Amino acid sequence: MPEHLRSFVVITGLMCIAYLISRRLFAQAVEPKFVGHLFGVGYASTAIMFWAHNMWLFLGGLALVSVLAARRFTYPLAIFVFLLLLMPEYNVRVPGFGLVNWLIDLNPWRVLALTVLLPSSIYLLNLRQLPRAGSLLTDKLVIAFVLHVSILNYLHQATFTGGLRQFAMGMLDILLIYFVASRGLMLKGAFRHVMVALIMASIFLALVGTFELLKHWLLYSAAKKALGATSGLFGYLGRGEVLRASATTGQPIVLGFVMMVAFLMATYVQKLVQPGANRRILWLLMGAGLIAAMSRGPWVGTVIGLGVIAL
Repeated sequence: MPEHLRSFVVITGLMCIAYLISRRLFAQAVEPKFVGHLFGVGYASTAIMFWAHNMWLFLGGLALVSVLAARRFTYPLAIFVFLLLLMPEYNVRVPGFGLVNWLIDLNPWRVLALTVLLPSSIYLLNLRQLPRAGSLLTDKLVIAFVLHVSILNYLHQATFTGGLRQFAMGMLDILLIYFVASRGLMLKGAFRHVMVALIMASIFLALVGTFELLKHWLLYSAAKKALGATSGLFGYLGRGEVLRASATTGQPIVLGFVMMVAFLMATYVQKLVQPGANRRILWLLMGAGLIAAMSRGPWVGTVIGLGVIAL
């Protein structure tokens, strides 16, 4: 059996464990079907990724699954956050069809932005009880930052298309996410559901990271080759004789910072979990994922973050 399919078998088992743990921890925090629906969407997307053997088939399947899922969820941002952490940054270059050399680097994260966040942003724009687009100081600062990066890219590459390309990527990677998060989290119950989605995805990452650390096997590296992705990380890095886990993030320090954020957010989410063994399981998993990355920067950040929370 090819390595990527053997990885898929292991990932299936780890995702089942993450689902059972999440269902136990958050049975009373969210709707009964919320956990099952999120993991169902996550598993379907993961299965397409490992069985497609082609980047375009994978991205097309992911787009279809995410569009159908977003219609069934009250909080699309929760879907985006969950799938964002489950989908690796495998890239494929969109050709320019003779007009330019190439249009944009497309990856699962940008597909999710187009299929989940873009429709959600249109809905949020029409809600009069929310601040209108561009009215907040942070709106103006984020827009200015995207323009600033686009201009710098244009000056560096000395091409107009390069500046437009950077602006388009900034719109998808920064501005769209910012707008949906800043407005969507104002809706009743949204913050709780998005945080639960983030922690559930982090539980899965912690399990994958721990497995990679113990077995010295990066589960997502072979899928990149099978899909024919043009770029992406997923190289083996060690600290001494110990493999540093990367899970879906492709790089140990990125996994470390993701788990750092999840660890600090767990200080809020733990209030939604019954005291006792359930909370101990939550903290054990968050700590295991943080350790599996074997990255000192996130460890320092976690300590500082806990100090700020304590203050």
